[in-house]
Order: sequence, then structure tokens, then C-alpha cells
Amino acid sequence: MKNDTRLRRSVPGAVKRPGHAASVGRHLNAGTAAPHAGVEAHVVLLCFAIPGTGMRSDGDLALSANNALAWHMHIPLDAVKVAIEQGFVTLSGTLDRENQRQCAVDIVRNLAGVTGIRNRIALRPMALPGRG
Repeated sequence: MKNDTRLRRSVPGAVKRPGHAASVGRHLNAGTAAPHAGVEAHVVLLCFAIPGTGMRSDGDLALSANNALAWHMHIPLDAVKVAIEQGFVTLSGTLDRENQRQCAVDIVRNLAGVTGIRNRIALRPMALPGRG
């Protein structure tokens, strides 16, 4: 990483790295890799750009997100609704556990074209065992 000519050190221990990320997941990976390289602060200057000739349509992205959620074994079929606006994903619905909620976010995070995620998935209240 020290040989990367795109790294710019303006403050000791801080790095600015301009570049492009195809998905939110790749953007987050860039931020988590910095501390392993001895970087104390990481300034995010990333643009999200879709490889290829044009932007991915919201309809295409919604189809991909719905398919990915439908095929995942930890997410009940049709439990999570997806809304897309200019690549920004809003997840809604109701699930039983927090790990399912986080799993839904992780599933759509790495889809090409996702520029942000809003997680509005509610958790179903747990039933307490009756006393008897």
C-alpha cells in the first residue's frame, strides 16, 4: 500500500485515497483495510461508478436485490420489501431476529449500483413463555 501513488498523506497517519467503488460493499472494504496498513485516519473520497457503458436502472437493481433476498436461506420469502431511488436501497418489512435484519443489508450491500442503504426492517416482538 505504501507504493500506491494515489495515496496522499497530508497529516501524519492520515490518508486520502481518491478512487471509484462499484458498490457500497467495496467502499466499506476500502475503509476497513486502511487501519491494517498503519493508517490512523481514512478520508473517504470515493465516487460510486458502475463499470460499463451506463448507469444501472433502479428497476434492474430492484430485480437483482429481490432475487438475491429470495434465494437466501435465512430470509423468509417475501418478508423484505425493496425500494430503489437512484441506486439508494430502502429495505422494509418484518423479520424475527436481528441477524436476519443484518443479513438482508449484507445481501444487497455488494450489488453493483447500490449507492446507499436505509434499513427500515422491523423486528417482530418475541413472545414470552406463559407462566402456568
